Amino acid sequence: MNETDYNSKENKLAVAQGLIDGNEIQVLTKHDKKWVVSNTEHAPYIPSFLSGNTYCGCIFRVKPAPKTRLLGPEDVKPGCAISRDESGSEWRLVQQTDQTGVIAGGYTYPYETLAKEFFILYPNTETFVKAVKEVEG
Repeated sequence: MNETDYNSKENKLAVAQGLIDGNEIQVLTKHDKKWVVSNTEHAPYIPSFLSGNTYCGCIFRVKPAPKTRLLGPEDVKPGCAISRDESGSEWRLVQQTDQTGVIAGGYTYPYETLAKEFFILYPNTETFVKAVKEVEG
């Protein structure tokens, strides 16, 4: 997306809706030349089209969702736990992995199913996270 696209009516509406929905809004300032989270100590800006101020010359966007890929056997090792809910109230211990999926609690789960329906807890961590791997770009 170029600067003109970010200043489009559609993007401004998306940013306004993102603010209403509680999504993270990012700002690209002329001096930083990188996207940072808006309305923080580092970038205390609110979209100028909402405030009426046009002093910052900034561009705003709803933070894009991270790009992900399926997990694989290199990402999931025996000792990980999987759960259908983020709280991990009911979980299964991963006993085995291969190229197609994992075996946990006597059931086989393909990596596609893990990505769609599960959270994973890695050894020596305390929080279940979506069972996908974030990738750059």
